[in-house]
This record gives sequence, C-alpha cells and structure tokens, in this order.
Amino acid sequence: MRIDSIRMMSVWLALACLPTVSTSHAQPEAPGGQAPAVAPLPSPEPIVPATLDNVLKTRPIRRTVNGYTDPGNRSVAKVNERWVDTSLLPTDKAPQLDYASKTADFTVGKVLTGETSKAVALIIGKDDNGTNGTLTLGKVKGEFQAGEPLSDDSGGSAVASGRLKEGVWVLDFAFKSLRLIQIETPGKGRRSVVYLYYQVVNRTGKPRLFLPQFTLVVPETGKRFEDNVIPSAIPVIQAREDQTTTLLGAVDVAGMIPVSDQKGIDQAVFGVAVWDIFDPKADQFSIYVRGLSNNSFEVPAAEEGKTTTKHKTLRIDFRRRGDEKNINEREFQLMDPAYQWIYW
Repeated sequence: MRIDSIRMMSVWLALACLPTVSTSHAQPEAPGGQAPAVAPLPSPEPIVPATLDNVLKTRPIRRTVNGYTDPGNRSVAKVNERWVDTSLLPTDKAPQLDYASKTADFTVGKVLTGETSKAVALIIGKDDNGTNGTLTLGKVKGEFQAGEPLSDDSGGSAVASGRLKEGVWVLDFAFKSLRLIQIETPGKGRRSVVYLYYQVVNRTGKPRLFLPQFTLVVPETGKRFEDNVIPSAIPVIQAREDQTTTLLGAVDVAGMIPVSDQKGIDQAVFGVAVWDIFDPKADQFSIYVRGLSNNSFEVPAAEEGKTTTKHKTLRIDFRRRGDEKNINEREFQLMDPAYQWIYW
C-alpha cells in the first residue's frame, strides 16, 4: 500500500547528495522557543482506501499517571516518552445519536446506555426539541441500535430513532524523541539511521484500520523524506528499546488495531519509523503522522474543478543543536509546543 518504488528512488537521489544522516529545518527560532511558521506544503500521496484482515500484534499495558507500566508492574515508559492529547478539536465532529419518544430529559455529563445493545457513551451535548432531539456523545463503546430504548444515569429516557452517526475518532499515540543508531546493511556496510519509536492504542470503541504515513519535512528547503523500508534496522532498534516487545516497521504496521475496552488495561501496538537520510545542515524539522484519525475534508485544488483531501495529521516539531558533522542523538530536542494537530 506504499509507493515503494517512488520512495526508494527519492532515497537514492538524496543519498547521492547527502553524505550524512540528519533531520531538521533550518529556520530561525521563533520567540520563546516556539516552532516556526511552516510554509504550506503540497499534499502527500493520498491515503489508499483499504480493508485488511490482518490484525496487528499488540502488547497489554497498564495505564498509570505518568505513562504506562506492563501487567508485571515493570516500567515501560521512559523519561522522554510523551502521550499526545487526542481530545477532539473544535473543528472535529463528535458522534451523534438521534432520539424520539422522549419521556424524561437527558443530562449532559451522564452515561447513556442502550437497553438492547448494551452500548454506552458519555453525553457531552444535546439538542432537545421536545419529544425528539439529538445527543452528542463521547467515549462510545459498543453499537447503538435503531429503535432501542435509551436511558441515562439521571433517569433520562427515549428511543433511538436511528443508528449512531459516527463522528471523528482519534487513536491514542505516544512517541519518544528522535534517536540515532548504527546498523549493518548488505552492500552498504555500517551506517547511521534515525528513528521515531512510538505506541498506538485504540480506545475508540471499535477496531480501526491503521495505515500510518510518516513524513519528515525540512520547511526551509521543502525537502521531504518518507520513512524507509529498512528491515535490518528493526531488530537492532527492538533490541535497544525492548527485546520482549514485537516492533513493527514500515512493511508490517498496516492492519487492524483491536479496541482496548478493559478497565485499566490497553492493547498497544509498538512501531518505529526509520530514516537513513536527511539534511545535515538543517537545525529544525517536523515529522508529520497521518493515519491516526478518520477526519478529513475536501478543498479546491490548483487545477480548476478538482479537489484535494486534507487529513487530520499530527505534526511533531524538533530542533537539532549542533553542526552538520559528528551528529549525536542528544542534539535532537522537541520544540515547545512539541506537537500540533493540523490538516494536511
């Protein structure tokens, strides 16, 4: 599902010009350490619609205040691991459920239950028109059915007049700062690669298709690098991060993520995006992550009568302290703020 031939050609061309590994964008730092303004970028390759039977391998993790520990209470979270805020944005549309035959008012902040389906959700908004209306929901678990009785914790009561109108969902995502490692590759000998180690958890209430795209961008020059298919790097990175956890790379990470619906326990997919080239002269750069949400919208394209799709995308901003020689992973630092949700 990746356009590997194009990707590898771009990798080969970049290798011809760039003798060292590095990533960043060389824009002046904005006041207060803020990420600099990023010029509009051409859209990346479209996300290819697909349905996969492949279920990604997960590992059970227990959520704690400061990160995650596994069921054996062995710490997995590192000091530089960061979980992204996946709360819906004002531009995101939450799930909605129409109701009729209301006999008692629903209350915002209470839990809604479907009598037949046993589906549950948090009521975060309502539009009441007397005996009928619409509920806006969050934290939906299960599938509400048309015609089933509905009730909430405060005695609200009505009948679902249709199926749930699914809104925007977002997968929970954690990452570490960029890291650097040496690997051996056939025909190329020993070389350096940089990688983004991450975790994905599905708390959306349903299994979701995960088709991530990781793009590293240097805003000043417009250079873009897709994560590389480097199978030999995966076991080396896994040995460094956690030998007991299956780590998925660019080839293996496409598939279904099962829903995490146990109290206190999540099923996490562990993955890594890898780059073996980038601009060693750049001192700031961004990594764009698509595939964490279903939200998108159409905008007019440059060609008259055409449109292009913008997808909800996580942008992670980095700086690198140092020159283009003797690159060290300690030079990679997250900006403040470290990330933003954008549409790309």
